Amino acid sequence: MTRADYSGDNADYSQIYAIHTKPLIDQIFEKTNFDSIDAVVLEAYHSERWFEKFWKSELKRHHSPVLQNAQRTGKPIYIVDVLTTSGGRSFEELATLPLDLLGIFGAIDGATKARRQLIENKEMTRRQLLKFWTGQTIKFTLGSYFGARLLIQNYAIQTGDLPEPMARVNSSRTHLVPTPQFELRNAISARKIEECVAPELRQILGRKPRLLLVYGAGHSGLKEDLQNPALRDAYIGMYSAMGFPGIDTTYLDTVTNLSIDQNGQYSLQHRKAGLFKD
Repeated sequence: MTRADYSGDNADYSQIYAIHTKPLIDQIFEKTNFDSIDAVVLEAYHSERWFEKFWKSELKRHHSPVLQNAQRTGKPIYIVDVLTTSGGRSFEELATLPLDLLGIFGAIDGATKARRQLIENKEMTRRQLLKFWTGQTIKFTLGSYFGARLLIQNYAIQTGDLPEPMARVNSSRTHLVPTPQFELRNAISARKIEECVAPELRQILGRKPRLLLVYGAGHSGLKEDLQNPALRDAYIGMYSAMGFPGIDTTYLDTVTNLSIDQNGQYSLQHRKAGLFKD
């Protein structure tokens, strides 16, 4: 499981690219390493009903390293995410499928024609040869990029890992097609983290805080949104003008604190972030 370390204006971040079907494994959960963390931001939902199901699920057991360390140290856990609606999830598939198919077709077509030329060695002028190989290289390269989502997704699920180069490719794809499922949620989370959670912690600590972000690997684009206020504002502004289609806005302006007592019982405290208009 991969972790990315980077900085924003108001905090330093360590982001775990979690695979939801696999346990969290990283050196940061070792005692001395976790003690250097000031707070955790967890990809979760705000409602009591959601947490009741989460607390009894396999997903909660996968998250036991972060939950047990937070319980041991008393470090705060924040929840800032929103849920995607069924329509938003359907839009994700419809919006990304054409690029996936186009990319796969382009990569296969470019590789096939290049292989055929190498085997047949068809005579061409220098100009024709340059044009041919340039075309097939571009087709294969762009095809591989546009079709990379499926490859990256399957690689992460099978191995439980998302190397940083793959994470950045995945991030650029989510920014290329900013759907509610990933990019809008990334932008909303980033605004709450950088403009509410981090400044509050900085005031309490008297220094720049270090936050551990535990989000699914599909949210690797969260890094760019945390580091670029104009980028997250652009996506939020675009969706706001349309009434935020694709997400449940119940907790849009909410920051929730998750506390775990010594008996392992959780409690949730909700408050307004003051960053979104009702």
